[in-house]
Amino acid sequence: MKAVILVGGEGTRLRPITLMMPKPVTPVANVPMMFYMLEWLKKYKIEEAILVACYLPEKLRKVLGNSYKGIKLTYIYEETPLGTGGAIKRAQKHMKGTTLVLNGDVITDFNIAKMLQFHNKNCAQATIGLFSVKNYSAFGVVELDNTGSVKRFLEKPSKEELNVEEANINAGIYLLEPEVLERMKYGKKYSIEREVFPGLVGRSFYGFVEKNIYWLDMGTPERFRKFTTDILEKNYSICLAVNGKYLKAAGAKVFKPSLIGGGTRLEKNSSIGALSVIGKNCRIGENSVVENCIVFDGVKIGKNCFLKNVIICSGAKIAEETKITAESILGPNTVITAYSRIGG
Repeated sequence: MKAVILVGGEGTRLRPITLMMPKPVTPVANVPMMFYMLEWLKKYKIEEAILVACYLPEKLRKVLGNSYKGIKLTYIYEETPLGTGGAIKRAQKHMKGTTLVLNGDVITDFNIAKMLQFHNKNCAQATIGLFSVKNYSAFGVVELDNTGSVKRFLEKPSKEELNVEEANINAGIYLLEPEVLERMKYGKKYSIEREVFPGLVGRSFYGFVEKNIYWLDMGTPERFRKFTTDILEKNYSICLAVNGKYLKAAGAKVFKPSLIGGGTRLEKNSSIGALSVIGKNCRIGENSVVENCIVFDGVKIGKNCFLKNVIICSGAKIAEETKITAESILGPNTVITAYSRIGG
């Protein structure tokens, strides 16, 4: 089976992290985010992933390459974003038979095999992956009848409106048959969720529900940090992160769980606190303390610095005697001068 992965967005909510790289290749525990999705898909014998991209597509291909552990990677480039519906239509020539369609910023351990079995059993045109949550008023809710057929869509309903403890929300995972794409126009910008799915209600359109799964939309810095923490604490079933070969001077300390990339140097008496990730080819200065931080590749931190709860993008330089304690993000190639104070 093939998978179409929608990766066309600019990742605006993740800026400045995504100013110089597309969201699918942002490093999570020093591994491109997309590799976690591909590793998940490999479990279900996906043969080819078609990535529909728009933002910085050359960088996407440069990082991900043409294959991943036996999964062929094919790229379709959009000159302008066409929304989820338009992007899926662009991939139509690759969609022969049942095709898995995914939002490219979703991290999950959803059971695709069970969903496919359900889809085939019901001879469905389309099946939408759903998962049950208690705080559903922040999401779009999908209501099903007792056969699992989609009955209606509700946008951010209140608990008073539904009067249920849990409700099913869209997981960004779809199984589509070719006839669904015949309802869509090539080159048009629109949303499959808002402009196609409602028209399928009553037409062999089903919802498959999973409970107690891992699911995270990697759209914000807070969720980016959460996924990183979940990897370090082994709360997610797929772990691709490993320590590289780094240099550790006398007195330098590394507290677990943490991760350090190859080529990085920890100078004398420096300290890397728990839940920190340090990228490749970084330098942590003498007597500097890094706590609960995410540091991308090639970052230089001077001596006697104290950094806590900071995301630092590639190429940043932080001069000596700097203190940053706010939950902040330093963009690519940021320069912080000596004795700077950010936060409390």
